[in-house]
Amino acid sequence: MNLASTLPLAIILDLDNVLWDSTMLDQYLPKNKKPTREEWREFETHYPEVIPNQWAVDLVNVHRNAGHLILFVTSREDADNCKGTTINSLNKALNDDLNGVYLFMRDYGNREDSDVVKEQIYLKEIKDNYNVKFAIDDDPKNCEMFNRHGIPTLQKILKKVL
Repeated sequence: MNLASTLPLAIILDLDNVLWDSTMLDQYLPKNKKPTREEWREFETHYPEVIPNQWAVDLVNVHRNAGHLILFVTSREDADNCKGTTINSLNKALNDDLNGVYLFMRDYGNREDSDVVKEQIYLKEIKDNYNVKFAIDDDPKNCEMFNRHGIPTLQKILKKVL
């Protein structure tokens, strides 16, 4: 028997620009290439304003109804009240039902690139604990990283309105 077949089935989803249409947050992105913790604060204060993508909410619900766990893997930093705000936003987007939903966030103070952070989360928290069917992310580097680990990946392509 294959070890993966004994693990709970799961899917991985990114939050920003996958579960949520976070393009409105772009205006608050820090201008600095390697922003400090302080430079992220204004951006983070606007997290509650993001609007869920209905297709992603539907996808979550279909997969939960099929018995899959939902693993949200994000580069949002587990700092200050960022985790609490993110959980509240998840709760709102998923109609107060976080059953079968898990949230994995960037460690406080970790300034590495998103693909490095998400690979660390994958290796530490997910690889040996879940049978991941697929992942959806908007960042091609994250998609490439999941593919390297044998996870089929869909890239959410952002279309900017001109």
